[in-house]
Amino acid sequence: MTICALQAAMEGFEVKTVEEVLKDGHIFVTTTGNKDVITKDHMYGMRDQAIVCKLGILIMRFK
Repeated sequence: MTICALQAAMEGFEVKTVEEVLKDGHIFVTTTGNKDVITKDHMYGMRDQAIVCKLGILIMRFK
């Protein structure tokens, strides 16, 4: 568990991994600026018409 995830859990938020919510989620957003946070394999596991949004300072593509 990352520091941010631990802080969120301590504030009472439910914390799960991407893999745990792939089939249930409707919208996935990453704002880390890191590569491979949401991968092509993740997208294959998502429900039809899921929305994926990637924000960052560099031009990066999904793999």
